[in-house]
Amino acid sequence: MLVKERKFGPGCVDAWLAERAQLVARARLLLAPTLETLAQHPFLFGDEPTLADAALYGNCVMLEEGSPHLLPQVSDRLGPYLRRLEAYAGAGKPA
Repeated sequence: MLVKERKFGPGCVDAWLAERAQLVARARLLLAPTLETLAQHPFLFGDEPTLADAALYGNCVMLEEGSPHLLPQVSDRLGPYLRRLEAYAGAGKPA
């Protein structure tokens, strides 16, 4: 918490907790095009992951680690997407 408040200002964590519902709604809105793509393709640009998938993965894992229930609140598609990407990386081939 100290690191976040040093970067974003005193009280930011408490404000984020108080505004959680609005922040989740904004995340859904901002991710809508991405989530639509993931409904049609296993990865952001088709059948194989790209650097864009790595970037999205990093942000999603951060949310998942911070609060396991937060990622599904944003979208039920993101958890399966993460597992697909992890399976791809672990197997060295498409999941």
